[in-house]
Amino acid sequence: MNLFNYCDYFTHSGTIYEPVTWAEGTHYIPSSFYVYYGGSLTIEPGAVIKFGPGAELNVIGEIIADGTEDNPIVFTSMDDNNNGCIIDGSDGIPEPGDWKYIETHGYQNPLAQF
Repeated sequence: MNLFNYCDYFTHSGTIYEPVTWAEGTHYIPSSFYVYYGGSLTIEPGAVIKFGPGAELNVIGEIIADGTEDNPIVFTSMDDNNNGCIIDGSDGIPEPGDWKYIETHGYQNPLAQF
């Protein structure tokens, strides 16, 4: 366990309706987050996306998340202290079911590229 990885992270909530890019680093989704029609979310290599209890990512627009072998993109629980920054309130014990899902909807030609 990496107990010394306290650092700044980005917190995201709500809905996006335009193009947005999340850079390398830790991004925290505490609850539901939506990428709506006309919106696009590009997640750059090296990003760690952490979800809070019951959190979900719903994509009705577009999502592009192309990691690399050397610089992957990680989707994980906020309780995962081995990837990215430690999220305030983490118990350090990630478990299946800590967060809900990533869902892409088949409306208006969505693009989901992972």
